[in-house]
Amino acid sequence: LNASATAPSLMGPWTIGDDVLRTRPNHFDSWHLSPVAFVMSPDGTRVLIYNGADRDGRWQIGWCALDQDCARVLERPREPIVRASRNTPDQRELAFGASVVERDGLLDLYYSIGDTDPARATLDWRA
Repeated sequence: LNASATAPSLMGPWTIGDDVLRTRPNHFDSWHLSPVAFVMSPDGTRVLIYNGADRDGRWQIGWCALDQDCARVLERPREPIVRASRNTPDQRELAFGASVVERDGLLDLYYSIGDTDPARATLDWRA
């Protein structure tokens, strides 16, 4: 996730660029990052939804706003939008995003709970 890549077309040639999103010490996303989806808010803000983990392997779902070129993070909350959870004691405590569908000004974020159970969170841009 960290490195950006650009090319004049899908056929390449591809050039690997600088890191865009980095881990943050002492946060839910301090160890590893994994992209879920890129979306545009109604006001045109470029938003990346991502999975972030700490060193204990506790995955949670976060987001960041990117600049026009998607080369720099403009905003990134300290807390995840979906916290790690589990439905049974034997599951891992995690929330791991898989995809996002835009629907009538809302985002349906599909993710797994405890590494086994599918779930959906509906996010409202207006909130």
